[in-house]
Amino acid sequence: MPLQLQVLEGDYLDIFRTMGIATGSVVQVFTNSGHHVKTLPRSDNTVTWDLTNESMDQVASGMYLYVITAGNGQQGHGTLAIIH
Repeated sequence: MPLQLQVLEGDYLDIFRTMGIATGSVVQVFTNSGHHVKTLPRSDNTVTWDLTNESMDQVASGMYLYVITAGNGQQGHGTLAIIH
C-alpha cells in the first residue's frame, strides 16, 4: 500500500492514503519486534500520529511496522522509519 507521509510542525506525522481506503479504517503501529505501539483511527483521507505510544510517551527513532485494517476486514501493511 503506497503511502505519502508528511511531517507537520511539532513532530506530528500525517499519513495520506494515496489509493484510498474507506473512512473508519484503522492503522495499527508496531515495533519491529511486534510490540503494539499505537492504534490510529482514520477519518477522511488522513491518519495523524503524534509519534507517541498508547501511554503518550514519545517513540524512539527506528523502524516501525503498520497494519491498515479496512471496515470490511481487508488488511495492508508496510514499514515506517522514524528519525528524530
